[in-house]
Amino acid sequence: MTTFGALCLNLHDYKPALYTDSHIAELALTHNAQLNNLPVSSVSVIPSTAEPAGSSGNGKWDVVLMKLPKNQSWFREQLIQIKPFLNEGSKVIVAAMVKHLPHSALEQLEQIIGPASLSRAKKKARLLMADTDLQRKALVSKYPRHWQVDNARKPHNGIKLINHANTFSRDSLDIGARFFIEHLPTGIEGDIIDMGCGNGIIGIATAMQNPGHITFVDESHMAVASAQASWLANDMNEAQASFKVNDALQGFAANSADCVLCNPPFHQQTTVGDQIAQRMFRDAKQVLKPGGEFRVIGNRHLGYHGLMKKLFGNCTLVASNSKFVVLSSIR
Repeated sequence: MTTFGALCLNLHDYKPALYTDSHIAELALTHNAQLNNLPVSSVSVIPSTAEPAGSSGNGKWDVVLMKLPKNQSWFREQLIQIKPFLNEGSKVIVAAMVKHLPHSALEQLEQIIGPASLSRAKKKARLLMADTDLQRKALVSKYPRHWQVDNARKPHNGIKLINHANTFSRDSLDIGARFFIEHLPTGIEGDIIDMGCGNGIIGIATAMQNPGHITFVDESHMAVASAQASWLANDMNEAQASFKVNDALQGFAANSADCVLCNPPFHQQTTVGDQIAQRMFRDAKQVLKPGGEFRVIGNRHLGYHGLMKKLFGNCTLVASNSKFVVLSSIR
């Protein structure tokens, strides 16, 4: 349950598993194994949408090592999902930087797993450690959650959304997406990509106004699962959509899409920046057909206008409010 495979590779002799929601973490594991001439085959990968069962005869784990995620709902969900696959007394060890350690983390660990303690701080980091108590009452997951879009213009009002624990804006429509769905392109009959799709709200709202085929793409297994479940919950045409867990648009054919839509993240865990957006923008340009449109929403202060104009040679303001801008570039 670490980010880029550092612990898994150091422990490869024990044939560990990486339980992750991130496809990029899976790719990083393979890449770092190759850099260090280590056998990546000795580490199994379990996506977050699968049961985290062990490879031993009883499917149990003796030790679980975690890096505390920023998303506490995902932390809680990980503990709930892993608990049935632990032995009595199995160790669960969670590492966290002191400045990012909420008081609730130790409480959740003790409530779900068993008796827990907190180490002394060392180099601004601490360990949360628990011994599994199988007699402790198992908690039921609150996910996936189901809710509907409200206070939006037709046809978007009433869209049903299904969100897994590690999906952005799990309980309500975030204000950026709410603004974006009011300013989507229309009349597209070709191929449309919702890049960084999250729960699928942008792609679903787009499909309600365009006959073209929609491909939902995200590096999060839970995001793609949420988007697919949301699509089906709204009785959309199954043949009109595809769903893909992927690193941005890597592997997509060049000159193949008529429109790419994106609500890019501007942080990875606690690191803030536009590196992810830059990568997504470059991929969009590569995949778009000549004349195809790249439409983006972003916070006003992020300066996407300059980035898009430099990359595409043009950028038009579609809409704006006090917090967000919707921008469009044509390849």
